[in-house]
Amino acid sequence: MKKFFIFLVLVLAVAFPYLNVFSNVRADEITVSLTNANFASEISNSANSNFKLTENVTLENWLPIDFSGTLDGNGFTITLNKNLFNTLENANISNLGVTITDTFIFDNTEYVYANSDFGALAQNAIFCSINKVYSVASFQVKVKSSVNVGGLIGKIEGTNIKDSYAKTSITLIQYSEEALSTIAGGFIGKSVNSIITNSFAVPVSTNIINASVDDALVNPKTKLVLGGFIGLAEKGTIGIISNNYCGGNIVYNYSQTGAEIIQGKIFGEVEGFSDNRLSYCHTFNNQSELSFIGEANAYVDVRITQQESIFFGESNNFLQSASDTGGAIWNFLYIWDIDTVWTKKDSSQFFVLQVFESFSVSLDMNSNDESLQCEVLLFSSGSFTPTDLIDFKYGDRILINITVKQDSLHYKKIKALVKANSTSDISLVSNEGNSEASYEFLVNAKNAGSYYATANNIKYDLIVKTVDENQGYVKYGTTNDNQTTITHTIEQGGEYVFVADPISNSYAFEKWCWLNEEGEKTDALKGLDINNVLAGRSITIAFGQQGSSSSVTYLNFDAQPEIPYIVDADNGNITFIIEANFTTNVRNLSIQSLLDANVCDIYVDGELLNVVDFINLFDESVQVGVSIEIRIEMKEGYVFKKWRAGGTRPLANYIGNDETETSQTINLTLSDNFVLFLEVDSEEQLNQDLTWIWIVAGILGGAGIIVLVIFLIRRSSKKKDFLNYF
Repeated sequence: MKKFFIFLVLVLAVAFPYLNVFSNVRADEITVSLTNANFASEISNSANSNFKLTENVTLENWLPIDFSGTLDGNGFTITLNKNLFNTLENANISNLGVTITDTFIFDNTEYVYANSDFGALAQNAIFCSINKVYSVASFQVKVKSSVNVGGLIGKIEGTNIKDSYAKTSITLIQYSEEALSTIAGGFIGKSVNSIITNSFAVPVSTNIINASVDDALVNPKTKLVLGGFIGLAEKGTIGIISNNYCGGNIVYNYSQTGAEIIQGKIFGEVEGFSDNRLSYCHTFNNQSELSFIGEANAYVDVRITQQESIFFGESNNFLQSASDTGGAIWNFLYIWDIDTVWTKKDSSQFFVLQVFESFSVSLDMNSNDESLQCEVLLFSSGSFTPTDLIDFKYGDRILINITVKQDSLHYKKIKALVKANSTSDISLVSNEGNSEASYEFLVNAKNAGSYYATANNIKYDLIVKTVDENQGYVKYGTTNDNQTTITHTIEQGGEYVFVADPISNSYAFEKWCWLNEEGEKTDALKGLDINNVLAGRSITIAFGQQGSSSSVTYLNFDAQPEIPYIVDADNGNITFIIEANFTTNVRNLSIQSLLDANVCDIYVDGELLNVVDFINLFDESVQVGVSIEIRIEMKEGYVFKKWRAGGTRPLANYIGNDETETSQTINLTLSDNFVLFLEVDSEEQLNQDLTWIWIVAGILGGAGIIVLVIFLIRRSSKKKDFLNYF
């Protein structure tokens, strides 16, 4: 047990320095913003250790420095004419691009034993974390000493690099009379005890490495190690290299005998790696004469292959499920994140890091539901504010708000936010009624694009019922059978007609009432008049419309008095309930014509009667004490004479003081059963009477005139309209 404890302590002691690979971010409270104006002065200030770029920076007279802090490039690029750093130690570099303009010549031939390692980002990196960093450069390295040269960094130790790339072209010239080691890689020159995942190296031009020596001065025992991705990789205790690719040609010019020359398409040489620590690395260069690994030292490769050059420009080939004829291409432990980290630009053969890109986010108003309004908001200075921008920087915090317009608030609910040309579901944050919703995200390639919102109609049910099935029925329109309850789905803008029928002459329709969830009643309105008269038996409901017609009940949520409704808590659907009420305090009214012909249109309380039997125009129960308006419109060929009460009761007992029996519109108020007769005459009969009068007058002469006067007097006593007609 004691030996085991001692062994554990030793392991921890050895591994402790490398823990910084995974957690070396400073916890300083102050992060210094770096601009083009203050970069050189601030990053060299030893009092600061946390830095963040806020714009692209160009350095003209830069002297590389050692660095041990945290630098967040924030998706910006530093442009300069040499490498950015000498040695990185316990540093955290992320989201940074380094571009070396023209071709930089690193000439260290005057110093035989100096640090001659070189990379565009740094010469060396010790116990560092490097994430989402790229370099684009062409450079030439001239040395007389051993050297490690990489497109990104010359040599790394105990360092974690992920999601990074180098697009460089390296020319290495070395000459010395001493035995030297010359190591070059397209991404890293020499890697010791480090982790490198999801990264790549490709050339700016044809050759990723062009190495040569001066045969006249070089010692024949010089060792030359060249790799398309890494020159020399030593595993150490934590070393892992997986899910990487590289491309481009490796060229060298050296003819001395006795020298050791090692070169591989991906790795020049690997030492100490097992197949679970170095795997899933690929190349697409065409140097068929080279092996993937120049010297493997008994290592057996796992999924190290050469693919077609176009292969690494296709997004689908970076999915976890990507495979070729030999099986999976990638190690599932290190996923190529093509949603939020990498993206493929149409103009590029290779993937690029999204953090350095801008993306478009817009609203497609042409596809937007007219009942909805949408807006894009950008988070800035602690809050979201509306913006007209459509191009955003990677990582910008965006909010899309969707609101149902006020005039559709009760009739629509938000269905979805749809991303054009996408089948992925978008999870919205909605209020209880789905009348407001939002989608918040950080801008990246996955979220970029055009959006539009859609809505569903809220389902509305109208329940029409009778107060008592022993008093009356309800029906939809004029064709359906009588029912005690009707459930009808209604839509905005629709018109629906329902009719209440008393079960017998012992009952009369009284009024329509809206019911709330507790069964409390609110009188239904027809225009501004309460439907408590006979015409109210038929009710026309216009849902979601505005108007002033006295024959229509406008069912709106802002109606006065308020129309009650019931909301289904589960799905937001709404139900209205309207009830037909009847009364037992009724009398029977019968309207009959003395002429069996279609002589007029007759209206009862404004409702045109559908008359079939021209003798019995109307036979219904009506409420006692309720005024009923009766109006006629004579048809061509007929003349109205008067109204007459049935039996011995005078008509004056039932009509108002300002009406007469000859009025074509009268109002009746009943206290008992009543029969009302309509007297009319035809114009043809009146013309026949006139003809006979003039014939008789012509025959009798003077005596005939006397007879005519007597006849007219008697005629007028029977037909008051006769003289007026003539």
